[in-house]
Amino acid sequence: MVSIIIPVYNCEKYLSKCVNSILRQTYKNVEVLLVNDGSTDNSLNVCNSFNDKRIKVINKTNGGASSARNKGLDVAKGEYIMFVDSDDFVSENIVEVLLKNLKKYDADVSICPCFILKDKNDVVNNGVSNEKIFVYNNIELNLHMKNLDEGNVGDVVWGKLFKKELFENLRFTEGMINEDAVLLHELYYNCKKGVLTNQKLYNYCVFDNNSVSRQKYSYKHLDNLKAYELRIKFFKDKNEMLYINALKDYNTNCAFNYYLVSVYLKDKLELKKMKKNMNNNYKIIKNSKYLTKKNKVKSYFQVHVPFIYGMALNMNLKRKELKQKNENKSRNKKFSKVN
Repeated sequence: MVSIIIPVYNCEKYLSKCVNSILRQTYKNVEVLLVNDGSTDNSLNVCNSFNDKRIKVINKTNGGASSARNKGLDVAKGEYIMFVDSDDFVSENIVEVLLKNLKKYDADVSICPCFILKDKNDVVNNGVSNEKIFVYNNIELNLHMKNLDEGNVGDVVWGKLFKKELFENLRFTEGMINEDAVLLHELYYNCKKGVLTNQKLYNYCVFDNNSVSRQKYSYKHLDNLKAYELRIKFFKDKNEMLYINALKDYNTNCAFNYYLVSVYLKDKLELKKMKKNMNNNYKIIKNSKYLTKKNKVKSYFQVHVPFIYGMALNMNLKRKELKQKNENKSRNKKFSKVN
């Protein structure tokens, strides 16, 4: 059995599409755990409206997505765990493909990339003409914790099928945003093997979303840096390569946030602390054998001109978002012509 955990909070407009995409799975042996996290809209009624014995509705007071996922983990009966966000939806064969790959390659986690949908009218095309499979050990999984796409495994828990045993002594940290990044490095490290297909079977919707991580920049967004701090602490005495990589990733993320704090929060004390942290990390990584010369140069500029480096990262992110939006429009036009 596969237990699919869906945290539900004020998502009445999208929840039916999400749940129905799971109920249509070609692999039928699933339980769907709808964890209503104190919704104040009609979400709970939507949860209770489905007539399918595989669905279990869990109602709890509001505690955030981590709290809801932890509740789902506590009651899950499946041998495998999958997380789906309530405003997203999945391909009808996502469970079948991920489970097949997990068993075929004797992996602990099976992963797929996603379509990023910028508009509710965007269309998807989950098929690929030439499937590629990537197999990683636990070290490589952590080194590929970049955007979830071909070749990278991502630092989000959705789009993945886990063996339940990985969560035996692990739970999400509650009260933080970007809670995925807090936990995933430990999950990956505890895997003997992970497998990634290039089939885009998960549809990630970023339109009309009220998630804290996508709202106006605030101090809450600095939780992301705390996630990297926990990663640094975890790897310090376990693996030098991953420790150095975590320091590098912290500095990159810190430079990005340095720019945003400068623009939106204008907190000089916070900026001073961020610059001090980056400098301390740079002292460790600048002579490391595990960093390329290119990455060492990047680290130098992150420490010495964090505002400019962060601004460049922000501009590049917006460029990628615009490119994604244009690609979606192009795909929509092709779909319209075919139909």
